[in-house]
Amino acid sequence: MRKLLGFLDNLIDRIVVIGGHVAAVLIVVILFLTMYEIVLRYVFNNAPMLADELAAYMLVAVVALGLAYRWREGGHVRVEALVSRLPGQAQYWLRLFTLSAVFFFTVMVTIGSFTVIGRTMQYGLMSNSWLRVPLIWPQLSIPYGFVLLSAYILCVIGRHLAKHGKLRAANWRNLDE
Repeated sequence: MRKLLGFLDNLIDRIVVIGGHVAAVLIVVILFLTMYEIVLRYVFNNAPMLADELAAYMLVAVVALGLAYRWREGGHVRVEALVSRLPGQAQYWLRLFTLSAVFFFTVMVTIGSFTVIGRTMQYGLMSNSWLRVPLIWPQLSIPYGFVLLSAYILCVIGRHLAKHGKLRAANWRNLDE
């Protein structure tokens, strides 16, 4: 059981890192796409119609793919001023409660995003631009990002329990603690 939990934790961690790197590459692509449009617009007086739309789709993917990576790197907001003044046991339970609440929230958003994907497929929604992109493609990054964030938060909950002796079957790393 310990090996399986450790393997899953490492696998999810690697997928999170890959998602973060893909988000970083997409930011660079957005930068070059924007520069391309600026040069064509102001130098050649002929701007492509696709740069804004593609950049918007990529920005959605950057946010979705970067959620779990940002959590992994400790970039989300945490209020430590009050928590650090609590006794150790209260800190443990508060951390477990907040992690569980965030996990519940991310699962609900994941379910909602799959509902949106289903409706997009059902109605065959396309963008209104001349590209006529099927909206399912840019929307797919949203449930992927939230599934990844949910899985990562579940790993963080497992590490929190293991660190404090509540889950002895796991020998997980001490990330995000």
